[in-house]
Amino acid sequence: MFVLSLVKDSSEKPEIDWNNPPGGWVFYSFAPDNDLTETVLLGNVPFANADAEWAPPCFNPPDIIDNCYKVHFRGTLRRATKEETSDMAQCITLTPSKLQAFLLEKLHKGELRTVKDI
Repeated sequence: MFVLSLVKDSSEKPEIDWNNPPGGWVFYSFAPDNDLTETVLLGNVPFANADAEWAPPCFNPPDIIDNCYKVHFRGTLRRATKEETSDMAQCITLTPSKLQAFLLEKLHKGELRTVKDI
């Protein structure tokens, strides 16, 4: 999932250039069967073309099991060097119930902007 770096206080879609939306974060969600987090559909913006459907690449840093960087891109996972990941965002894995806290933290850090500010 790709989360935009903006927020709005209404359920209407913001008036932005949807061909070049303001980048945010790429994250993967693994919801446990007992996760009852309510979700709300805010809108549906079709992709411009098939290539635009893919999120930008992101990476996972080395871990204790597999001591190498890994890049997620177009449904694949591959090993990478640290240099290859220098201009990529780190992948984030959240359950739906943790998304609100994540976005609130980004808002307080100034990494989210309200639609009024763009």
